[in-house]
Amino acid sequence: PLVASASYEVRWREVGTIPWFTPTGGTPQPPLNSYTISGLSSFITYEVQVSSTCIGSATQNPWSNPQVFTTVRICEIAPPGLTITALTPTTAEVVWDAFTGAGATGSYVLRYRKVGIPSWTNVTVNTNTYTITGLLELTKYEMQVANICSGTPGNYTPLYYFTTPTVVYCQMSATTSATEYISKVTATPTGKPQMTNITTASNYSDFTGVPAKFIEMIQGSNGNQITIDKTLSNGDKAGVAVWIDFNRNGYFDINERILADGPNTNPTASATFSVPVDAFVSMTDYKYVVMRVAMQKDGIPVNCTSFPNGEVEDYTVRISKQPVANAVNQTEILIYPNPVSTVLNVKNISKKANYKIYSAAGQLISSGFIVNNKIDVNRLSSGLYVIDIEDAMGTVQKKFIKE
Repeated sequence: PLVASASYEVRWREVGTIPWFTPTGGTPQPPLNSYTISGLSSFITYEVQVSSTCIGSATQNPWSNPQVFTTVRICEIAPPGLTITALTPTTAEVVWDAFTGAGATGSYVLRYRKVGIPSWTNVTVNTNTYTITGLLELTKYEMQVANICSGTPGNYTPLYYFTTPTVVYCQMSATTSATEYISKVTATPTGKPQMTNITTASNYSDFTGVPAKFIEMIQGSNGNQITIDKTLSNGDKAGVAVWIDFNRNGYFDINERILADGPNTNPTASATFSVPVDAFVSMTDYKYVVMRVAMQKDGIPVNCTSFPNGEVEDYTVRISKQPVANAVNQTEILIYPNPVSTVLNVKNISKKANYKIYSAAGQLISSGFIVNNKIDVNRLSSGLYVIDIEDAMGTVQKKFIKE
């Protein structure tokens, strides 16, 4: 309570800072007991204290415990709380604090880009959450968000960086493989070498890191064959299922199951299948497609579901593009320098040649006509790329590294 026989002082400051501020002209004295602090900044946390000095005393009493308060956020202030709640190799679920104060429109602008790329992808949304799609795995991105205030974006948040993870597959295995297991897997791709793997009993086997067991396939190819040899106890039945994650999204979808057989007593299970025309193209050692083979006693295996008796095996599948018909001799068209930093030179092409540049993940990055035998690659991020050059005599495909 206010004491008439005392004088008062008030002071305030932003929390975490050192200097205090006091009223210009002094603190109001009794019978007045209030003061309006002006000149504060929006959405900043402050602390305020009051102290008294008894009349006739030269000693100031201790300062009161600080009262902490935060000023109201205005629309132009960047939204706090920007973060990612779920991140996959190709998507990012983004949230931030909603703004409902004066001037609020309920709309926001989220912008994102791959680090090193000059242009932004801008998205206007009417809620404080958005899922970014179409990202590339193991790639670093940056993003910002701003309120839309009366039709105009306010200030953007500081840059928020994130890196997409690589693909991780669900665990799946048998409890025991003592009496029923996969004894041989034979993959016979169209236009590529056959892969045969003879194995002994194991609840789960990972062959994705064994180069001799890699399987090569061609995008859009037909007539590919898979055969699974089974070892069974007398009279036992077993079912077999095989999936290939053709789109490399980390899931074995039902339309990616290339074989479902049994349960029966047959010693083998086989199927013929096609590789989708848009299947993921494996251009790097660490980005590949996985084939999962599973055999289960008395049932057909269900993806990501373990079972009592049988076996599960995983394999690396490398998918390449269809061979180019009437391809130009690879030695006739030359690209240099390689690695390149700004301009890629192309030699021995016609005046109407055009190009398409793909990322290591197979995504089209840029395309156009080749002018004066030069292609500007200055805006590309550092990494490995594949360039298709279409000339009057045919098409050639080459790899280059952007520094």
